[in-house]
Amino acid sequence: DNSVLFKQQDHSEQFEPSSGWYQMYNHLIYWSIKSDNIIGFELSNIKFSFDVISLLDKQAFEDNFRLSDGDKQIYSNGEIFDNEILIVLDYPLQNWHLTYYYPSPNLVNLYLLGAGVIGLFLIVLLGLICYAYREYSRTLRLAKQQVSFVGQVSHEFKTPLTNITLYSEMLSEYLEDEPAPIPDYLHIISAESKRLTRLVQNVLTFNKPSRLNIKPVNLTILIRQIYLTFKPILDAKSLQLNIITLEDDCIVNTDEDCVMQILNNFLSNAEKYAFNGKQIDLSLTRKEKQVTITVRDYGDGIANHLLKQIFEPFYRVNSSITEGVSGTGIGLTIAKQLANQIQGEIKVINQNPGMVFSLILME
Repeated sequence: DNSVLFKQQDHSEQFEPSSGWYQMYNHLIYWSIKSDNIIGFELSNIKFSFDVISLLDKQAFEDNFRLSDGDKQIYSNGEIFDNEILIVLDYPLQNWHLTYYYPSPNLVNLYLLGAGVIGLFLIVLLGLICYAYREYSRTLRLAKQQVSFVGQVSHEFKTPLTNITLYSEMLSEYLEDEPAPIPDYLHIISAESKRLTRLVQNVLTFNKPSRLNIKPVNLTILIRQIYLTFKPILDAKSLQLNIITLEDDCIVNTDEDCVMQILNNFLSNAEKYAFNGKQIDLSLTRKEKQVTITVRDYGDGIANHLLKQIFEPFYRVNSSITEGVSGTGIGLTIAKQLANQIQGEIKVINQNPGMVFSLILME
């Protein structure tokens, strides 16, 4: 009767098994359908029990247990204690059960073990606290040394930069009638020396608000000036600077020096860390009241989980792209501070390949 065989199985109504076990009283039969014929193999319970005993005898057990078929014990190992765990085997051996025995725990040993674990935890915790405090102190001391060093070096820069600016302006007046591109080059020297002077001043007043000069700024003209300034520098490193998108007469009330310093930082970083990309794209786009200036490189990029950390003071990504490249680790920190002061926002995202740094301003 096929229904007698099928009802012993755990299956859904949509699935009809082709093989399985049939168990009733002392009969244990494995059946299988072959070419519409049902073939059954009866397993001798006695032989099966002896096989199990022979198999267990070959093993080395440290557990205390009993294996039984109903009320009949098949195998035992170790001692019998008051505490036990009973495990019932699955079908078709649902009459078999395995009983594990274990002694009551020694409370004294348990307390000693608990005290040892708690003591070890406290020692580890104290060690971690000491290590964290030492690392914090070392980091704080290093940060103070870096701030002091950068401040001293920046202060020493002020005098030679003032002389460079003064003499470049004098030379521009003296050679203003010379043919191009001599006046243009002198103008770039003068503008860059003034920019470097402002950068040194920002370093000296690190974490202090800068004096702002808010006025209408034509960002279209500013982007062209930045392009002309950086193009010769990037050409010397075989980097092609492209203006991808440029809005006409895009005027925003902002601080021109702050915007220029932020974009110069973006381009300087692309020059130093993404030179293998061979290309840098510069864009100025406007959407409703929002103006976005982007600098996109085609270098190796930075891991996503490090994108927030690059704006922290003195943080530098430890990877192959920074190896052998000098830097203080405060350029992006200053850029973010300047963006906040002019009510702007800096966003950075990974591309494939490269990265995109964006300065977002409101008209």
